[in-house]
Amino acid sequence: MTSVTIKAFPATKYAVVFALLATPNTNTDAYFTAIATLFSLFPSLADSGISAYTDIAPNFNASSFQIPFLVHGFRATFQLPLVHPENTTSSLLAAINSTFLQATNSVDPSVPWIQSLTPTEYPDFYAHFKDNNGPENGGENVILGSRLLDRKALTADKAALRKAFIGAAESGYITAHLISGPGVHNTSAIPGGNSVSPAWRKAYVHASMFSSVVSSFFSFPHSLTGDIAEYRLNSTRGHFSTFLTHHPSSKTRPPNQ
Repeated sequence: MTSVTIKAFPATKYAVVFALLATPNTNTDAYFTAIATLFSLFPSLADSGISAYTDIAPNFNASSFQIPFLVHGFRATFQLPLVHPENTTSSLLAAINSTFLQATNSVDPSVPWIQSLTPTEYPDFYAHFKDNNGPENGGENVILGSRLLDRKALTADKAALRKAFIGAAESGYITAHLISGPGVHNTSAIPGGNSVSPAWRKAYVHASMFSSVVSSFFSFPHSLTGDIAEYRLNSTRGHFSTFLTHHPSSKTRPPNQ
């Protein structure tokens, strides 16, 4: 086991915005342009204390949102601990609304967008976690491919970022979580050790894609499962190689981190 550093903080109120931004799936070019613009703004959100769990979901069945057609969607849970007087549920909502507006304004104004922002304030993080954790299973068998995206990868060349997301999304949806920022970047390691991969000290987004594998390797001969795993691994590498092609500064997430 790698070393672990734990720091406790007093409980504080916790603001969350559940968000959807979507366009009919005929608008592929505009969708990925807006996605690139959206993610180019993520470092600024993180620097203000906002984190997010997000899905880039092309050809998304949005019936749960009462949308009766396939969309290219972006789903997210944006979060902000209310540790400063200027941090409020309203300020979080305003920041996300502004970010979405900049993303949709980056494409032709004739492109239609569907937007949903639902703010909720919890008494503490655990209250949010209690109501929103899951799914209630023991996990899934997947092959994971991922990259850590720093400020340069997200902001220096939006055209390259767009191409990278298009390539990675060929096999389905991408998770691209805004889960690093000043709290990770500016933390000094305990003398004699560092429990965080150095790439995290500059990263903002952990972008991942998944390739499903059989539910139980035990039902197949070992040689066959090896072939399946190798095929899936190569497939995952292929789709995420676009991040290395267009963003050499992106880093592979070490498998043990």
